[in-house]
Amino acid sequence: MKEDLGLYGNERNWLNSYFNIGYLIGTVPTQMVQLKYVRPSIWIPLCEVLWSVLVMAMASAKNVETLYALRFFVGLLEACAFPGYAALLGGWYGPRELTKRMAIFEQTSGIASMFSGYLQAALYKGLGGRHGLAGWQWLFIFDGIISIPIAIWGFFAIPDLPHTTRAFYWTKDDREYGIQRAESNGRVAPQPLTLQAIKGVFSNWRLWVFILPYLMVAQAGSGTGYFNLYLKAEGYSVVQTNVLPTAGNAISVVVAFLAGGIVDATQARLTTSVIIQLAVAVSNILLAVWYIPNGARLFAYFLSHGVII
Repeated sequence: MKEDLGLYGNERNWLNSYFNIGYLIGTVPTQMVQLKYVRPSIWIPLCEVLWSVLVMAMASAKNVETLYALRFFVGLLEACAFPGYAALLGGWYGPRELTKRMAIFEQTSGIASMFSGYLQAALYKGLGGRHGLAGWQWLFIFDGIISIPIAIWGFFAIPDLPHTTRAFYWTKDDREYGIQRAESNGRVAPQPLTLQAIKGVFSNWRLWVFILPYLMVAQAGSGTGYFNLYLKAEGYSVVQTNVLPTAGNAISVVVAFLAGGIVDATQARLTTSVIIQLAVAVSNILLAVWYIPNGARLFAYFLSHGVII
């Protein structure tokens, strides 16, 4: 893609930045919509269908400006997904059940990244140049082909919250039991959105105390996004550049599953988080020093995948 579109300098970084800008702008409004006005079982799949179409449209981009615009709107639409699913899981599960389920959900992105690496390598070798399309263009097309049917299934499969569910697979007794469990965990039915409710959210000290450590955690694992650029600069092949990072995704998946199970069993959230972040700190120090043997840099990149966000 870099060669076909003539990308240079920080333009690839800006592709991530435009996605993040859209994501930041969309996060709060999309949550207000899906938790107050439109059922998550309608809103999330609808957004996914739309962003999947935009991802497929990226295959036709002729310049980086088009990619910037598409990435922004993909981020804007995708902003509903992670916090929306997290809210749904939080509505159904209690404190001793939630962490490992959040770990499983969060690491679907790691599994998807692994699959994407193998898919990109296969498309580059098998379809690169077919019908006048490069391997990266085929990847965008196949991403849409895969995700659109899943999004359509979401219209039927997403259960909404216990108090509002209309899922076809729940019986009346299931719904009543879900409501009882939710209420026993302090969950209540969605309330109308008011200025007082908005003020209550932004005046809650927990929100502001949470922001700084979360930013630190998010930043700690940001180096993983540049792993493939490092591999390419070191002269690794296209296939290796796509496949090697999948080992880091595998590490992330394993650590998430183990940590999620440990936290739910022991409720030692702080201790577990500190241990994981100490490991990631070692990774960041090595990458900051940089002038170390190649094997040590690879170790640092793989270790940085141990962060759980």
